[in-house]
Order: sequence, then C-alpha cells, then structure tokens
Amino acid sequence: MKTINTVILVLVIVAVVLGVVYFAMRFNVSTPYGTAPANPNPSTSLPPTNIAQTQPNTPQTTPQISVPPSANAAQPAAAAVTIQNFTFSPSPLTVSVGTTVAWTNMDSVDHQIKSTTFNSSPLPKGQTYSFTFTTAGTYDYSCAIHPTMRGQIIVQ
Repeated sequence: MKTINTVILVLVIVAVVLGVVYFAMRFNVSTPYGTAPANPNPSTSLPPTNIAQTQPNTPQTTPQISVPPSANAAQPAAAAVTIQNFTFSPSPLTVSVGTTVAWTNMDSVDHQIKSTTFNSSPLPKGQTYSFTFTTAGTYDYSCAIHPTMRGQIIVQ
C-alpha cells in the first residue's frame, strides 16, 4: 500500500511540473533564469541587444503647461430649449449670433426638430440636438413627428 501511495504522489508531482512547463511555454512566461521560450515565429524576432548600450529604465514625463484663459477671450454662447409636454420651452428664444442652441427631449415619446435651416434625427427621451446660429434672423421650427408643436429662435 505504501508503494502505491508513493507512485501516486510521484505521478501527481510529475503532472504538476508538466502543467507548469506547458503553461510557461503556452503563454510565453519567462523562466526563473530570465529567458523566455524560443520564439515560434522567427520572422518577428528582434535583433540582439547589446546590454552595454541600453539605458536605465527611467520614467518619461511630459511637462504640463497650464495656460490661464484670457479675461478678454470670448466664450461660445449656449442656450437650451426643453421639449416637454409636447411644447418647446422657451419659445420664442432670443440669442446672439454664434450661440449654440441645444434641444433636449424630456418627453417619453420621440420628437424631431425640423426647419428650413436645421433638422435633427428623431430624439428619444433624454437625447439632445444642437445647432449653432451663425446668421442673424428669425428661425421658425416644428416637430417633424408632431407638426402642431412649433417654436421660434430669434438671432440678433
């Protein structure tokens, strides 16, 4: 009985060692001596490196430059229109040239902003469509899905 237990123990140890060797070769894990198994694709091998020419492993840092915004720099203007209860609010909305208007759908049904100048795709609840007004004028718009919903942007 003692001999059978010894044989089983030896077989288990051999199986574990073979498993470790297989894992190391399969996943290209380096050995305790610092060398990896042979490259199975020699065409992708790197040329040998002269150890004397290598540089120490020093971290590379990129200098961070902080530039404060100019007090006179013009910030792009923004305005918001909420779509809720099948209405555009506010409407009319008056903005300056260069203002970006963002429509956000808060209804549980899709809406689609439509005008002769800009058009959105259908907007599910929570989605936003934006358009930047670069020319002064009055822009009438509606919902392409619900044509009775109307709004107006006045750009000065």
